[in-house]
Amino acid sequence: MRLVRMRSNFCFCRLLSISLLMALLASCGEKKPSSNTEEYKEAHGILKNKISNLRIKGVLLSIPPELYPNPYSYDRIVRGQADKVTIHINLNSWLDQPTTVNSETLGLVRVEIGKHGYESDEKIEEYFNARKWASINRRPELDLIEYVEVGDSGGWGYRTFESTDPLLRTPNGGRLVFNCVGLPGKNPSQCRTFFQHQKGVLISYYLSGHLLKKWKDVHKKVIATVNDLIVQE
Repeated sequence: MRLVRMRSNFCFCRLLSISLLMALLASCGEKKPSSNTEEYKEAHGILKNKISNLRIKGVLLSIPPELYPNPYSYDRIVRGQADKVTIHINLNSWLDQPTTVNSETLGLVRVEIGKHGYESDEKIEEYFNARKWASINRRPELDLIEYVEVGDSGGWGYRTFESTDPLLRTPNGGRLVFNCVGLPGKNPSQCRTFFQHQKGVLISYYLSGHLLKKWKDVHKKVIATVNDLIVQE
């Protein structure tokens, strides 16, 4: 009887091991399409030349094709869902100089809507305290304070700007800070900031240095665009 029970247990364990191995092999055989491809977008439910619905962190977005939605999932792809989506707002008409083939991207604002991250004034204060600043200048023509990093070596953070306009903060009333990248001694080539939407998703956006003088209008445009995408359920 004991021998029969041992054989039965052995057969069960062997069968379980084979089942687990088959499941593992099956999952390995599922090829995930490469990101930034039409196949990858279609797997998420992004429809070419059509309005697409995508849910991020429980928030349903209805995205028109002219915003060029590009979804991304860190793990398994689920149709109609994503961990984040990137859209582009075309503001080339806002530039002072006419755009050319080489400058047509200068007026594009890249916006990322994601499920990870959060807004924190405490983290912003830690950022300012952790860096060494060569100068801190008020820029009244921009309603910004400009922080110039010691060494001015370029790279992200070589220039940082903070809004001094009490009416222009994040939608939650937090500090609005632009972290910029560029060449040493030159004006920023690109700046980025982020805030948390009241629905919980994190909004990050990137604008060219050419649009920095119009940052107020850009900020309002980004908020309005995101609000228009959200489906009220």
